[in-house]
Amino acid sequence: MVLGVTGGSGSGKSDFCACLAEICGAHIINADFVYHSQLARNEEMRGEIMQEFGTLDHVELAEAIFSDAEKRAKLNKITHKYIIEAIDELVALYKGNSAITVIDAPLLIESGYQVKCDCIVAVLSGSEKRIVRIMQRDRLTRKQAENRVNSQNSNDFYRQRADFVIENDGSTENLRAEGERLLKRLNIQYLQ
Repeated sequence: MVLGVTGGSGSGKSDFCACLAEICGAHIINADFVYHSQLARNEEMRGEIMQEFGTLDHVELAEAIFSDAEKRAKLNKITHKYIIEAIDELVALYKGNSAITVIDAPLLIESGYQVKCDCIVAVLSGSEKRIVRIMQRDRLTRKQAENRVNSQNSNDFYRQRADFVIENDGSTENLRAEGERLLKRLNIQYLQ
């Protein structure tokens, strides 16, 4: 089974995916890590980004795209094809090695990758909680974190498109319990 996990930045997608890996041994494919790997190694992608943006610097790119929807769309158009190809290769590699492969992707739906998933889970959290998490995780100012949250789709966007919704405004224990409930509903076996 290929499970797509999506939601806005700071919602707790990666924490939820870590819970799934711990509970049932799921293979996790983190789209952000795939992007950074491609940015470091894929000369074709690097060239396209340099031609369009004049930089490969992560901080400069983030500042540009989270404050300008047109630039964000251009970067996504360049990168999604490379990220999708790399994720496809990983899914094929993991197929048959575990009951579930989880794709942790903030733009799962926007990239069109949801059609390759057997099930979509949206991990959601309130805006203030997300802003605080982003500030702590990425060492950003409040304004930078707000720009990220405001540049992304609303929780309702994800609710309307997901098969399951995980509300993540509680503790790690609550998140793990949500993961266990989801796996039971999907009839995925736990690790002993």
